[in-house]
Amino acid sequence: MHNRFIIQRYLKAASTAALLMLAPLAAAAQIRLLADDALMRQKAYYSLDDALENADSVYHINMRQQRLTELSPQVKRLVNLQYANLMKNAIDQLPPEIGGWKKIQVLLLRQNRLATLPGEVRELRHLKQLDLDGNILEELPEAIEGWRSLENLDLSSNKLASLPTEIGALRTLRTLELDKNALKSLPPAIGRLANLELLLVGSNGMEHLPAEIAKLHRLETLSAEENNLATLPKKIGDLRSLKTLMLNGNRLTVLPESLTNLKELELLALSDNALTALPKNISKLRRLRTLILTGNPLPTQEQERIRKALPNTDIRF
Repeated sequence: MHNRFIIQRYLKAASTAALLMLAPLAAAAQIRLLADDALMRQKAYYSLDDALENADSVYHINMRQQRLTELSPQVKRLVNLQYANLMKNAIDQLPPEIGGWKKIQVLLLRQNRLATLPGEVRELRHLKQLDLDGNILEELPEAIEGWRSLENLDLSSNKLASLPTEIGALRTLRTLELDKNALKSLPPAIGRLANLELLLVGSNGMEHLPAEIAKLHRLETLSAEENNLATLPKKIGDLRSLKTLMLNGNRLTVLPESLTNLKELELLALSDNALTALPKNISKLRRLRTLILTGNPLPTQEQERIRKALPNTDIRF
């Protein structure tokens, strides 16, 4: 009898432990995320009314260019929604209920009238692509730190004057588009975006780039055109994956010698600056295909030196 009691107690404990182990798996099973190709094969709903009639089975809505000025709080019923195209409307705010879109992967809000984002966007933890180009955002909430799956973020053509430190939490980010805002600088936290491959910060009036930008070792494209940059970070040469560097229309008078360590660089655009010389070891850029130097006061002698140093490069003075 005593042995049977011990065995029953052991089996009960084992059963409880098994249930505890299965609980996270059950929760994960509830978050059924579709792959990109499967997601695009899902039926697209073109009106909210139609979508709400089939709320539990809606994965894809396309309400692009429908003159919408708001989103109904009823959107919270679209619990399986993973793709939402709401571009080219006149939406001026997102309802807090958008936090119920816990499975959303793609959210397209380009060319609306959004000035702020609700704190509930923190709940969009499976978001991979967010397009907010062409709104009137002046700031981003700290809640962006919840976007731990985000890969592509487009914030071009807004009114952002700064970025929150929480931008550094977006470790999965691959592309970040910030051109045509009002940014004077980038936060040091930008250096924590270890997977970033493309960074666009053109047309901002930016006065300097943070030293931490040199930590972006996977960055392939950096565009900082039409700003007020007078210098570059001394360690910019640490961007070992960089292939494209666009610095047209700044106030550069000298380039750091470390720039010649950009062994993968293929395109270097430096037109309309105030350069009178390039780094002495410019010949180290052996993969450089195109070098644009128009609009700089480079002496003839320096132009000849550059030509000889880069005989296989298309150079435009």
